Amino acid sequence: MIYPNQLPAFAAGTVVRADRGLYTHVGILAELVPGRERNVISLNPATQMLEEPLSVFGRGQPLVLEPPLSSLHPSLVLARARSGTHPLYSWMEFNCEHFLCFAFGVELRSPQLQRFAAAALLLAASVWVLRSHR
Repeated sequence: MIYPNQLPAFAAGTVVRADRGLYTHVGILAELVPGRERNVISLNPATQMLEEPLSVFGRGQPLVLEPPLSSLHPSLVLARARSGTHPLYSWMEFNCEHFLCFAFGVELRSPQLQRFAAAALLLAASVWVLRSHR
């Protein structure tokens, strides 16, 4: 884990993950502007694409940094993220992880959504088994 004051050394286009309790929120580290706090570009239901200061994105929590999802140049990743040409936010069809994939030009996927769906299926199967043995 890393804290926001340690981020100036990291390249634009680095993936940033923030813990939100039941899920994690992901974004893309924007360019370093001397004398200003780093921004993170992400997607959320209220505003769609959002570019906000790292302190707001991280909510004071430690952040996890991950490598870029592709070899696409960081300036192109940031341009794609800022373009507004992505689908509208949908928890099931286009969430912050899908947005990340869109920006990096890779196949859209959401590992968190896949894990949630697997857990829901397991829960439903467990309930069915318990009810059928009554």
